[in-house]
Amino acid sequence: MHRISGIFVLCLGAISACTQAQQPPTHDTTAAGEIADAKLLDRPITVLDYALLRIHDELTNDAPFIKEMHLWRAWVVSGMEMPTEVTAIALAPDSAHVIVGYDVSTGSLTQRAREVCRTIDGFASRTTAADSGTRRIRWARDNVLSRFMPRATAASVTAEVRSRANDDLQRRMSVVITIYERSTRRFTKCERQALSDSMTVEEQTAGGKDE
Repeated sequence: MHRISGIFVLCLGAISACTQAQQPPTHDTTAAGEIADAKLLDRPITVLDYALLRIHDELTNDAPFIKEMHLWRAWVVSGMEMPTEVTAIALAPDSAHVIVGYDVSTGSLTQRAREVCRTIDGFASRTTAADSGTRRIRWARDNVLSRFMPRATAASVTAEVRSRANDDLQRRMSVVITIYERSTRRFTKCERQALSDSMTVEEQTAGGKDE
């Protein structure tokens, strides 16, 4: 996960016990030693890293409920039904964006793709306070997002600072739902900026873009 500058990415090394201990010098020439020399294991955890892990956990908890909804038909191979796969997404692909949502692989949809996306979007929006109601009530929004900030961090800053951090997070956040229908080889991507109610829907098949 990439770091994002601003309040939400304060290094935990300055404010909590989550900081990894300094590693002693090593002269090991094995692959493990090379990784250590590359400082991969010494990279500090950020508040955003922590938040994304927690968001991913909560979205994953909802995945089984989404999977059992009557939004799709199974893909049948040699008389056997292949289960629908619903995978949570929570990542920072670059320094300016945070993406949350779900990736779905199924047989075919039982409703229009936009309606299916709206239904699934509801789960991601509830988790991240990106629904139209909660995000407009600052105290309610901050209450939802507070569980994604380490307790030591939350205790070390004011409510105003925490709220500005949540503003920054949601300005950078997009809710993305991707759906692949095996029966038609159709790929659908639905995307909505967390502070907007407008959703874009792009559909394409293996042969090219449809709309």
